[in-house]
Amino acid sequence: MLQTQLTGLLPKQHQVALGLLDLILRQPADRLPSSEVLARQYRVNINTAKKALTLLADAGILEPKRRVGNLVRHRPDQARMHAYLAGRQRILSALGDLAAAGFSPLEMAACLAAASDEHHRRTPRIVYADFEFNELLLGTRELELACGQPVRPVPVPELENLLREGWLTADLVVTTFFAENRVRPLCEQAGIVLVPLRTTPPLEQLLNFALLPRDTPVTLVVLSGEIRQRIEEHYPHLHKDFPAFSILTLEQVRKSPKRLGQTRILLAHKLVCEEYAELFRSIPRVIGFNRFQDDEGLDYIRALTQPEHRETQP
Repeated sequence: MLQTQLTGLLPKQHQVALGLLDLILRQPADRLPSSEVLARQYRVNINTAKKALTLLADAGILEPKRRVGNLVRHRPDQARMHAYLAGRQRILSALGDLAAAGFSPLEMAACLAAASDEHHRRTPRIVYADFEFNELLLGTRELELACGQPVRPVPVPELENLLREGWLTADLVVTTFFAENRVRPLCEQAGIVLVPLRTTPPLEQLLNFALLPRDTPVTLVVLSGEIRQRIEEHYPHLHKDFPAFSILTLEQVRKSPKRLGQTRILLAHKLVCEEYAELFRSIPRVIGFNRFQDDEGLDYIRALTQPEHRETQP
């Protein structure tokens, strides 16, 4: 007799593994309980619980350590967690609509499976890999606008695992120079073209520092703390020469708009400027810049992804 739920169609260890992954994405934690505790929680035998943990370890999600436990390797940040919860809620709402229309649980499971398969078939052949969620999201959108093709965003740790396991279906991987060393050896082993792009905003091209009064309140909004650190390393004398120059992350600005203070000039990613136009409305001068400062690299990607180029590939 057929099971009436999608998870019921899967082996027990896969059911437990998916349940744990959902928990990690909804409620980030440093580690998971022991297999003994999980066996009791999910009402399965201990071998099934161990197999579930092994599945997550093989996928690069957990790192088992003796006397320490099952450590979660990559916890989602707040933005990624909110995106997951929002997507989960939309799926739940869609299932509610199907149930209200009289579809059975088995029919809803068939719909979910078919939608998942179709999504896989539609998966873009260009992958963009980055570390932070905001960098990944905005970088993907900018690449799609620049290349005129759909781009699949993949966090760097997930990309590493997909490449190791041979699961990545892509013709081209695009990343930044900061992530290049992490993924180049794996891309070369898989025979997948890797194109790194420059991302550090050229401040000297955005502002004429020679004519800028040193006490002008200027705020640069960046996507992550790592980017802020890289810019500070690239411009070590910036705060000394311009003491009113500040660098804030997008998360800091969202949580506390007052931190913009008396800003007279604001520098931010163009897509950030568009999305937060109302927040920046009172600032006299807003200058937007592209995430990718690499016209040559973008031209190379366009050339590689032209239909006539793909048709000549062996």
